[in-house]
Amino acid sequence: METFFNQNLGIDLGPDELSHSQILFRTVIMFFAMLLMMRLAGLRFLAGKTTFDVLLGFILASMLSRAINGPAPFWGTILSGFLVVLLHRILAFLTCRYHFLGRWLKGQPEPLVVDGKIQPDAMAANQVSHHDLMQDLRLNSSVDDVEQVKLALLERNGEISVQCRPISGNGVKGTQPVNKCPP
Repeated sequence: METFFNQNLGIDLGPDELSHSQILFRTVIMFFAMLLMMRLAGLRFLAGKTTFDVLLGFILASMLSRAINGPAPFWGTILSGFLVVLLHRILAFLTCRYHFLGRWLKGQPEPLVVDGKIQPDAMAANQVSHHDLMQDLRLNSSVDDVEQVKLALLERNGEISVQCRPISGNGVKGTQPVNKCPP
C-alpha cells in the first residue's frame, strides 16, 4: 500500500519530476483532505466573518497548493493543514470564553457616527472616507443623510452596521416612534 501511494503520488520526486497523473492524484487526495478540514473548521470559517477567519483560508490555500505542485512534502503538509485548523478551533473556543482574547484577536466595533455626528478620529484611524461611509449608509440602510443615523459601527468583520434615529410619526405628539430607515 505504501509503495502504491509513493509511486502514484510521486512522494520522493521533485516538482519538475511529477507526472500529470501524479499531480491529478495529489489533487484528488487534497480535495478530500481539504473538504474534511473545512468541515472541522466549521461554518464560521466559511463565512469569513473576521480577519481571524480569513487568515485561516489564506494559510490553508497557500500551504496546501504547494503540496499539490510538489515543492512541499505531501503528507506533512496535509498534517500541518489539520494542525492549523485545530489551532483555529482552539482559538475560536477561547475567544468565545475570554472576551479580552476575542478583542485582541478580532478587534472591536468602532463608532463612526453617533447621534447623527460623524466621528472623524475613528474614520481616520480606520481609513474610512466620508464617501465610503455614505455609500455603506445608502446601500445597507437606504439612508442618505448622516443626521438620520443614531449609531453606525465599523464592525469587526469590516462591515458598517447602522441604527437609525427614531422620529415621531408624521410629527404628531404622542404617536409611536417610527424608524427613519426603510425596512
